[in-house]
Amino acid sequence: MNERFVEGFNPIKLIVGGILSVCAIIFFLSTYFTIDQNERAVVTRFGKVVEVAEPGLHFRAPFVNSVHVYRTDLLSLRPDKAVNTYTVDNQEVDVIFTVQYRIQPDKVAFIYENVQDYKQRLFDIAVDRLKAEMGQVNVQHVAERRGKIRDEIKVVLAQATSALGIIIVDFQLTDLEYSKSFRSAVEAAAAAKATVET
Repeated sequence: MNERFVEGFNPIKLIVGGILSVCAIIFFLSTYFTIDQNERAVVTRFGKVVEVAEPGLHFRAPFVNSVHVYRTDLLSLRPDKAVNTYTVDNQEVDVIFTVQYRIQPDKVAFIYENVQDYKQRLFDIAVDRLKAEMGQVNVQHVAERRGKIRDEIKVVLAQATSALGIIIVDFQLTDLEYSKSFRSAVEAAAAAKATVET
């Protein structure tokens, strides 16, 4: 009996059966997807938008439908390195900023169809508004007007990005770095003032 079992044993059938089993499992697992509470997903069929999936369990046709997930919770964007800009009196200031934003859940399909590069556009708009505002203030008044500059940029940024389907939650001037020449001049003025007072 053992000899018959050994004689009837075909390793090729075993390998093919294993491969088919793995393929069946992969196919089954690709028929559904889950969307978290802080996400929305654009479901496309051969590139055409067919629906926006809400949070929960969803089914799809494998190899026909594609799922593109967008986070709708609070996100932040900041430059990799400081943005170099100039004040009205031609003084250099290097600025690190942070934009906190959210994607509107009802605008996810619009973003997929029209502005897939929304992060780059948001960054470009933020840099442009930052340079425009910094170009209107004297370098000596940047520190005291920091809050006002921040608020003005936030308002203009919110107006400019509303068409992208993005809500601006906050804009922060995280760090300001003045040029060495300006810092040296400030230190020299402070030292001279201290000497006079002494």
